[in-house]
Amino acid sequence: MLEIGAGFGSLGEILLSDERNECLYVDVDIPPTIQVATYYLASVFGEKAVLDYQAARAMGVVDLADVSRSHKAAMLATWQLPKVVGKVDLFVNFISFQEMEPDVVRNYLSHVGRLGARYVLLRNLREGKAKAKSAKDVGVCDPVLGGMYDSFLARYRLLATNTVPFGYLTVDGFHSELRLYELCVGASSE
Repeated sequence: MLEIGAGFGSLGEILLSDERNECLYVDVDIPPTIQVATYYLASVFGEKAVLDYQAARAMGVVDLADVSRSHKAAMLATWQLPKVVGKVDLFVNFISFQEMEPDVVRNYLSHVGRLGARYVLLRNLREGKAKAKSAKDVGVCDPVLGGMYDSFLARYRLLATNTVPFGYLTVDGFHSELRLYELCVGASSE
């Protein structure tokens, strides 16, 4: 399983804590956050169970099959994603894509496709993040909207999207929704 923008790794803890889940959890994030997630998951599962950024950065290629033989989790910085090879069953992003510009999200999702993710699960704001009114304001230049995900994931079909029961309506009138995609039959990785 691959997650970009995982925060401190709580989804990794949930998945890896259930012994029925035989999986490798790969967390790709920015340096301060990946360091916190590494500390958190190493505290829960032990340092030997987690491939940290320091060890992974020395690797020319991060082969998921090789990593899964010795670790439960791999913690990678965003710029290491192009070095990752192998297959993932599930890709997850909850909200952090909303804080990025569309070209950045497109790039990340091209790597998700390259890794042949069978399913893609996204949580986003249906209306997109608020636009910044000036360079000093918080916001984005161009919000990422659901239709953009559809075009970025051209080899995938949208299985479901909803706000209720799994999403919610925010107090300021935005719709937090889940979007679930499946790799189309016969589609191969790039």
